[in-house]
Amino acid sequence: MYSNYKYNNGEIRIFIFIGIILGIIFYICTISKYFIEINVKILSILIDIFNSYIYIPIKRILKVIILPFLLLIDKIKQNKLIKKGIFNKKFIKKVAIKKEFKL
Repeated sequence: MYSNYKYNNGEIRIFIFIGIILGIIFYICTISKYFIEINVKILSILIDIFNSYIYIPIKRILKVIILPFLLLIDKIKQNKLIKKGIFNKKFIKKVAIKKEFKL
């Protein structure tokens, strides 16, 4: 559209739109299939490279870093639950009785 403004002094001519429409039809009928296949192959290669060299190593490093903290949090939660008596036999019986009567 810039070239339309620059070279045609802003005049809108019908042959410009006919040319655009014919170009779109020509592209869709001839080379769009091959262009899409090539782009899909290129993107799949780039995604594989990203996954193998960037994503998976970072994921493993973060897992190694975060795992001790998750284990520590689990231990803290278990100690608090045991101290509160949630794992006592009386509590387990109450939960079992409530589950039996639920519809």
